[in-house]
Amino acid sequence: MGSLVDKVKKNISRMISPGEKVVVGVSGGPDSVALLHLLNGLKEEFSFSLILAHLNHMARGKDSDQDADFVACLGEDLDIEAFIESVPVSKKQKELKTSFQETARVVRYEFMERVLKKSGAGKIAVGHTADDQVETVLMNLLRGTGLKGLAGMPSDRGAVIRPLLDCSRFEVEGYLKKNKLAYRKDDSNTEAKYLRNRIRLQLVPELEIYNPRFKSNLIETARILRTTERYLENRVTHLFREMADTDEDGSVLLKHREFHDQDPAIQNRLIRHAILIVKGDLRRVSARHIHEVSSLFSQYRSGKEIHLPGGLKAICRGNYVVFFNKTQSKPPNILMNDGT
Repeated sequence: MGSLVDKVKKNISRMISPGEKVVVGVSGGPDSVALLHLLNGLKEEFSFSLILAHLNHMARGKDSDQDADFVACLGEDLDIEAFIESVPVSKKQKELKTSFQETARVVRYEFMERVLKKSGAGKIAVGHTADDQVETVLMNLLRGTGLKGLAGMPSDRGAVIRPLLDCSRFEVEGYLKKNKLAYRKDDSNTEAKYLRNRIRLQLVPELEIYNPRFKSNLIETARILRTTERYLENRVTHLFREMADTDEDGSVLLKHREFHDQDPAIQNRLIRHAILIVKGDLRRVSARHIHEVSSLFSQYRSGKEIHLPGGLKAICRGNYVVFFNKTQSKPPNILMNDGT
């Protein structure tokens, strides 16, 4: 086991390219502060530059404002340009109809994506640790999930990187103490009303009674499952190119006969992939919705349709099941000329 700095060096050597600009998401808490200081100390050695991003959720009154002020001072002290924005997450929560924490996560990543584009950066670095990974896998398991949920968070996906994902919270706290780094404490992290907090404070310690190596074992299991998930994802992407057509308006046309030739596990993934392309995300899409779409293929009847979350519709047309936004008056004209 190497030191925290050695682990981060190894990770960023494959995550960040020389000359790249990196947006660092900084809440002001211990993990993100440690990440910022680690990356700042390594930026010359690995030839990259940093941008600091902080989103004020406006959920904790003066404490939220003080978090933002603290992060702004961090940027000044380290001579790093800081983008700080305030968004009333509680209001956004009503629009998305999700939990506060899920809404905050969505709004936070949308904000960092905007900073990424505005600053011309290539990566977004966030401070998730190995302990966060354990909590995420357990939370997914308790809610009900598939292989992807059990695989947990990837260390890097698209523009998002997690240089601390194989580092424990204990290691991060040791680094902060050794380097005498100040950080903000969020009292809401101890509130039992949040599932993640209950998992961290109650469930994980209980499971460690049964096996002191529980966390490391779960992390290794998630790593193995991510390897399998990555293979299946690549396979589905390849098949999707062969089996699907896309229309200019963003509709997706999935070929009915070719779909039937696939294993049910692949079929479900093809459906999710089609919905993701049209909708932009999979929020509120449940196993029940996937099963309903699957029934369109297995009980194919031209004109049969179902409604999906986010204003989507799936309908049988010709040789396809078509996924499109139901605000459209009808599916693309090309489908109407396909023998229907």
